[in-house]
Amino acid sequence: MSSSEARSSAGTRTPASWLRPVVAVLGLLAATRRTGSIIYCWVLFVGFTGMTAYGILATALVNPEDPINLNWADNWLHGLTAAAGLVLGIVAARAVNRTAVRSR
Repeated sequence: MSSSEARSSAGTRTPASWLRPVVAVLGLLAATRRTGSIIYCWVLFVGFTGMTAYGILATALVNPEDPINLNWADNWLHGLTAAAGLVLGIVAARAVNRTAVRSR
């Protein structure tokens, strides 16, 4: 392996690694309001489900020109994050519905 290959694989951040802190900060901002957190959970679910689907295809087909450079660990992370967004979105929506019914 040449020194440029080692540097690019170890020292370069991929677009997926830049996306994770942005998603975390948006999650913290969305947590300030109930409606914002519910919307955030559903957007998180849809976005990370798409990332998981893309990652599985990109990893299975082994495209060397993949701009995002995902691997199986990323796919698991994105899939579990999507599942967490789905579960939290459902739980939060049910909690809102319960409080709405009680207040009537």
